[in-house]
Amino acid sequence: MRILTSYSMISRSGEGHAEAVSIHRLLQAVVLLRFTYDDSCQEEAREAALYGLINSVAGNSAGDPSGWPLWQTLIPHIDALCSRFESGSEPEELGVLLNGAGIFALRSQGRYQQAYAYATRALAIAEAVLGSEHPKLAACLGNLAETLRMLGRPAEALAIARRAMLITETAFASDHTKRVVLLQRLAAILLDLGKPGEALPLEQRALVIAEEALGPDHPDVAGPLGNLAATLRMLGRPGDAVPLFTRALTIKEAALCLEHPSVAACLMNLAGSLRELGKPGESVPLEERALTILEKTLGPDHPDVAGCLGNMGLSLHSLGRVHEAVPLLARALATTEAALGPEHPRVALSLGNLAVSLRELGNLSEAVPLEERALSLTESALGFDHPRVAIRLGNLALTFYELGMPEKAVPLEERALAIMEAALGPSHPSVAIRLMNLAASLRDAGRPEEATPLFLRALAVSEATLGPNHPQTRAARDWLSP
Repeated sequence: MRILTSYSMISRSGEGHAEAVSIHRLLQAVVLLRFTYDDSCQEEAREAALYGLINSVAGNSAGDPSGWPLWQTLIPHIDALCSRFESGSEPEELGVLLNGAGIFALRSQGRYQQAYAYATRALAIAEAVLGSEHPKLAACLGNLAETLRMLGRPAEALAIARRAMLITETAFASDHTKRVVLLQRLAAILLDLGKPGEALPLEQRALVIAEEALGPDHPDVAGPLGNLAATLRMLGRPGDAVPLFTRALTIKEAALCLEHPSVAACLMNLAGSLRELGKPGESVPLEERALTILEKTLGPDHPDVAGCLGNMGLSLHSLGRVHEAVPLLARALATTEAALGPEHPRVALSLGNLAVSLRELGNLSEAVPLEERALSLTESALGFDHPRVAIRLGNLALTFYELGMPEKAVPLEERALAIMEAALGPSHPSVAIRLMNLAASLRDAGRPEEATPLFLRALAVSEATLGPNHPQTRAARDWLSP
C-alpha cells in the first residue's frame, strides 16, 4: 500500500473502519484487463464486493434522507460492480442492491432516467432468478411503476402497478403496509392519467386499511391521508382536502424532523388547496417553508424544488405580485428542463405557469409560443383528452382573447370544455372556469345569445362547489352584472 501511495496509484483517507482507498483510473484499467467474467479470482472479488456493499447499506433505507449520504458515496461502487457481472448471470442480491439504488436516484437525486435503468435491471434479475410470479417481484415492479410515473409515462406505469398489486394481494394479503403502498401508487398513476374518480376508492381503501392496522395517529397514516386529500382536491373539493392535509402535516411533523422532505410535501399540498380556496396569502408562508426544506435536503436543482418554486409563483400571482412570480416561474422552468429533459410533461406545466404570468404583465407575444409548446408537450405525453390538455387549451385561448382575437379562442375553449366535462363531470369548479372563458369569447365574437346561458351555468357551479364568496364565484357574478 505504501509503494502504491508513493507512486500516486492510490490515495488513502480516513482512519480505522472509516478509511477509504481511491485507486487511480490507470491502475483500475490495468487490473481489470487481467480478468474475464469467468475468471475465478474475479468471481471471488465480485462476491466480496457485493456482500460488502449489501452489509454497508443494511439498516440505511434508500428512501430515508438520513441514509442518503451513504448511498451517495456507494453509488459509484455499485455502478462499477454491476459492470463486472455479465447480463443474465447476476445473483439475486445484486438485484436487491440495484432496487435500493433506484429508489435513491429517484427520491434523493431526481435522476429519473438513472432510476429507470436501475429499476429495469433489478426487475430483470429478480425475474430470471425467481420467476415471474414470485412475491419478491412486487417491490421491484412497484418501484419501476413509480419511476415510469415520474418519467411522465403513466400508461406504462399503470400496467406495471397492476401487476404488482395482483402479486401483493395474492402473496401478502395480511401485510397491510405493502397493500397500502401499492394502492396509493396505483391511485397516483390514475391521477396522472386524469382519472381521479377511479383513484378515489383506492385512496379511501388505503386509508381505512392503514388506520385499522396502525391507529389514526401512526406516521404511516399520514401518506394515505395526504393522497386522499390530493384526490379530493383534483375532484374540485379543496375544502374537503384541507383538514386531511392539515392532519397529515401534524402527523409528519410529530414523527419526523421538521426539515424532512415529506414535511415539505405536506406543506405544499396544503398550500395548494388553500390557494384554490381563494386564500393565497395563507399559501405563501407554507410554500416558503417548504422551499427552504427542499433546497437544504435535496439541493437547488432537484425537480421537487422546481415544483415548489412553481407553486409559490402561482400563489404570488394570485396575490397580484406578478413581478415577483415571474423569476420564480422562470427558475422553475429552467430547473425542470435541466433535470427532466425538454419533453417531460412537467416542463409543460412550468411553461404554462410562466406564460400565465407573462400574459398578466401584458407580454402576450412572449406567452403564445410558451403556451403552444406546453400544449404540444401535453398532448404528446398524455393524449388529446386529458384534463391537463384542457388547461393548456384554455390558457392559449385566453391569450388569443386578450390579443383581441376571440374568434381564435372559441374553438380552443369549446374543445377544453368538452374535455373537462368528460373527465371531471359537469359540476366541477374547473368546468365553471371553462364555461366562463368560452362565454366571454363568444360574447366578444358577437354571439352574446350563446354566452349568457354559459355564464349562468358557470355561476351556479361555482356557488355550489366553492361558495358565494370565492373569487371564482364573484368573477362569474361580475360577468353577468349589467
